[in-house]
Amino acid sequence: MDLAKVLGAIGRSCITAGVLILLFVSYQLWGTGIREAQAQSSLENEFEKRLDDAGLGDAAGGTAGGPGTTAAGTAPSQAGAAPPPAPPAD
Repeated sequence: MDLAKVLGAIGRSCITAGVLILLFVSYQLWGTGIREAQAQSSLENEFEKRLDDAGLGDAAGGTAGGPGTTAAGTAPSQAGAAPPPAPPAD
């Protein structure tokens, strides 16, 4: 066998392996992210349905944004808020 043919075959094999690895990494980054987003959306819809069934849903038809958020889904401003009281001295 000619050395050029062997090196050419090794080079093509390395390029093929690199492309396969690149495809796998792309799947790991984007493919699983899409599946995860779909699963989270499904869980969110199920959770909202259960809250509505229990009578705990938001008046606007959805759930609240979570602890410490306003109806718009953002954290309330702390500007002008009084500081918490100091603990009592012993």
